[in-house]
Amino acid sequence: MTLTRRFRSVTRAPARVPTAVGLVARKFYRLLSAGRFAQAAGYASEFVGGENRYWRRYADRTDGRYVVAPVHDYRMWLDTADPGISRTLLAFGIHEYASSRAFRRELERLAGETDRPVALEIGANIGYFSLLEAAALGPSAHVYAVEPTPENADLLERNLRLNGFEDRTTVARCAVGDVTGPATLYLSDLSNQHSVRPEGGDGRAHEGGSVSVEMLSAADLLGRFGLAPEEVNVVRMDLEGYETVVLDQLRPVLESAGPTVVYVELHPLNLSDEELRAVVSLFRDNGFEPASTVVHETAAGLNDWKSWHGHRLNLPDMDAVEAYLLRAGHAVELIARK
Repeated sequence: MTLTRRFRSVTRAPARVPTAVGLVARKFYRLLSAGRFAQAAGYASEFVGGENRYWRRYADRTDGRYVVAPVHDYRMWLDTADPGISRTLLAFGIHEYASSRAFRRELERLAGETDRPVALEIGANIGYFSLLEAAALGPSAHVYAVEPTPENADLLERNLRLNGFEDRTTVARCAVGDVTGPATLYLSDLSNQHSVRPEGGDGRAHEGGSVSVEMLSAADLLGRFGLAPEEVNVVRMDLEGYETVVLDQLRPVLESAGPTVVYVELHPLNLSDEELRAVVSLFRDNGFEPASTVVHETAAGLNDWKSWHGHRLNLPDMDAVEAYLLRAGHAVELIARK
């Protein structure tokens, strides 16, 4: 979509034009302020003409499939053949910027309140958030990272070793759900959109085949790690629409005294209004408040699947989160704390 067509797409709803323009400006600013001048030029070429010339030159001159690139204040092995998170990180050096920044802030606050914080990372993928958790929580913390896809789990372990975080992380190669036993994992062409649901959180059917994986209930997962619910301070999950099932399984963690931070993406397309109310009530009834609420760029009128920044909502309380989910139909990246 060209520059003219992009802004024409939001002029049908004039109230969204300032939001869309502001978001585009912020995305350029984030790249420039981080010193990512080549990535900023690549974003400009992609925004105007549809192709990221920085990414294309980078991919064309790379000898092997896997490369090491800087991400935040550490490094990651990334897959040049992956059109998902690896492509985003290579092209922009950032993923889910608005939520990542808020999450880091909450983790650093938590690290100052808890001697030995414990994080449960479900759907760890190649390790983007596992590294963020291990770095922000510090050497006294422990991150338990769960990833069922073999290729992703391989990269996850390589990235933890690359940054010297083996002593503060544990990896489990399994899925998490409501029962323990074999499960079918439906594969996407994008490495960060595999799911145990036939459709992902955006409602799209997976077309990359499937593999059989081990699934553990949340209780059995905690048992495998030797964790009591009250020991868990951080829960982050990216399960492409399966989050509400696992949240319900993790009630004992949410009911604990805390301090606790939960980062979850809620997908209204896969949930009834009753289910949406139930999951928000799970947070509200257990004393959580929203620390950050972010939607994808598409909610601001930028119809581009290569989203990496996010649009902040600044919803003040759980009632506002519930009202937005019920009316908007957009997935919300919610960071809740207590």
